[in-house]
Amino acid sequence: MFTILMPQVPVLLVCLAGMLVALLRWRSTPTPAALCFAAFTLGLGLNVVFPSIQVWLTMRGTPPDQMGRAFMVLGVLRGLLAAVMLALLLVAVFAGRATQLAAAPNDPPRLR
Repeated sequence: MFTILMPQVPVLLVCLAGMLVALLRWRSTPTPAALCFAAFTLGLGLNVVFPSIQVWLTMRGTPPDQMGRAFMVLGVLRGLLAAVMLALLLVAVFAGRATQLAAAPNDPPRLR
């Protein structure tokens, strides 16, 4: 069971690190930190739950035709949840930026 998660270790470590950074930044930037925490938690879940379900289906002796349908449904669901995860990260990148720019009108303009 754990061998199926071995290829996921780098992604799992990045998700754990992202969750930690989000928690450490929670007070200074609560909205982006919350969005990042949610995204990385979802990413962690995707990379543990879906491979585990695939192993469980295989080990319980699911007939090939049912397994094919199940893997297709799991693949679509995983893709949708991965899109949600990326959308959360995208929103987190820009969350609160307009507020920060408006709060400091006397700052010199930044190069873009």
